[in-house]
Amino acid sequence: MIRSFCIFLLAVYATAFTYMGCSQRVENREIDFSGTIITGTVKFIDIEGGFYGIISDDGTKLDPLNLSVDYQEDGLRIKAGISIKKNVVTIRMWGTPVQINQIQKIDYSR
Repeated sequence: MIRSFCIFLLAVYATAFTYMGCSQRVENREIDFSGTIITGTVKFIDIEGGFYGIISDDGTKLDPLNLSVDYQEDGLRIKAGISIKKNVVTIRMWGTPVQINQIQKIDYSR
């Protein structure tokens, strides 16, 4: 009885550690970016009620049409694959409208 319980615990721990190892590898996976690739900073723009824009490292103002709430953080550094939307007009009248294809936070802690 004790031996079967020990084998059961060993199986549970092995499964848990395997799962933790697999999930860690997925989070650190490099994203394949498409479109124009930029790095920049998410900024809260306090115009017309406020919204989040991106200022790229070369100073270009970008108005993301589909910025996820997970990335709506003032000062957040990001890398993104974007597509410029030429025939789109927004009420914000700030920056170039862009569609975000892929995005990830830039982590300086590594």
